[in-house]
Amino acid sequence: MRFDEGSDGHQSWLPSGRDPHPRALVAFVTMIRKLVAKSHPANQYEVEATSIYCLAGARRRIRKLPDSRYRASVVVALFYCQQIINAIFTHSRFNFSETLVNFIGLDIGGANIKAANTLGKAASCAFPIWQEPQNLATKLQELIAGLDEPKAFAVTMTAELADCFETKSQGVSHILEHVLTVAGGKPVFVWQTGAEFISPEIACEIPHLVAAANWHALATWVGRVVPAGPALLLDIGTSTTDIIPLLDGSPVATGMTDVERLLVGELLYTGVRRTPVFSMAHSIPIRDAHCPMAAEVFATTLDVNLLLGLIDERPDDTDTANGRPATKACAADRLARMLCCDRTELTAAEITDMADFLHDVQKQRIRGCIDKVRNRLPEPASPPHVLISGSGSFLGKLIVSEHSVLKNAQVTVLNEIYDSATAEAACAVAVARLAAERAVMPL
Repeated sequence: MRFDEGSDGHQSWLPSGRDPHPRALVAFVTMIRKLVAKSHPANQYEVEATSIYCLAGARRRIRKLPDSRYRASVVVALFYCQQIINAIFTHSRFNFSETLVNFIGLDIGGANIKAANTLGKAASCAFPIWQEPQNLATKLQELIAGLDEPKAFAVTMTAELADCFETKSQGVSHILEHVLTVAGGKPVFVWQTGAEFISPEIACEIPHLVAAANWHALATWVGRVVPAGPALLLDIGTSTTDIIPLLDGSPVATGMTDVERLLVGELLYTGVRRTPVFSMAHSIPIRDAHCPMAAEVFATTLDVNLLLGLIDERPDDTDTANGRPATKACAADRLARMLCCDRTELTAAEITDMADFLHDVQKQRIRGCIDKVRNRLPEPASPPHVLISGSGSFLGKLIVSEHSVLKNAQVTVLNEIYDSATAEAACAVAVARLAAERAVMPL
């Protein structure tokens, strides 16, 4: 590999006629990583398509390397090169869309569906599948309309749990039937917790390995950021929280199915928007007493976060407990209902105190499960590297910063690396990237 001066005065990396040794690859990526870290304008360097060729050559030989440190550095290199390729996409004179294999990744949840391609585009939308499961294909088609035409699709899901399906098996079959309709004859690959892609036909035969596998895809993809030693991935979404232990870049979860993960603290059904607040506590401290809450979905964690200023107001958003806008005023009304009151019966300070209490309860629950999972990692007394992702990253950062051990940990927040659309669709990005890597650069 040599370093030449381009005709336009910019420096370019070019191959020397053979695949580079991984040392050269890592030297190249060190420069790229510094560029990203310093937030230099992406067009200061032109990363030609030949760098992808170099990566492919190194990737094919990873398993042949005698030193595991080389293997780890190459995996990290791939991750950072994906980042820089996205960053320079619109600045480079080379048309990457003609070189990269474009996959569309789909993360099909019960309340939201997300899509992302390998060219740096992503999209998400609300879709309560239990209300209209027959319209899934139509909604998927609308969602991917703004993404480039793909060569294939990669899928992960959690929507099979929706109660419009009698069994998870029925849910998996229904979802894949609609994905195949959208794919229109193009290949479809389904992620499963064995860390491999399988065909839709096989997926329907082993639905419990396919069901709720999006956390595993995300952990497999982002785990390469920490190729050596223990780490924790904290992914907080609108409905759930995943706490995934990692070791040497790979997920080492104790549980694989939802129920197994619930039992060991790796999955909590609590998130930053959709969680009913009555599920978080039995009573609320108010007026020198504890008042039981109504067991009704009068309010959700969205209202807590709106009142505390952790989620911005959106008057046009009516995806709330009562269908009224996502504003502080309406959130206060909804929280008051939890004590069978309206706005005239409680002061603004009392309602804010309710939100503070519920917020602290949620943090405490998540913190307890983090400790449960962390104690199963090697050297639990030492702070592992922490990766934070999901629409609830703001909550994850708060929890980590207040934790007695993790406050000293190195923290990587995906939402601060990627744009908001890509970060929100992280699981879709993960399956798209994993599928493209395995298609273009098979080991």
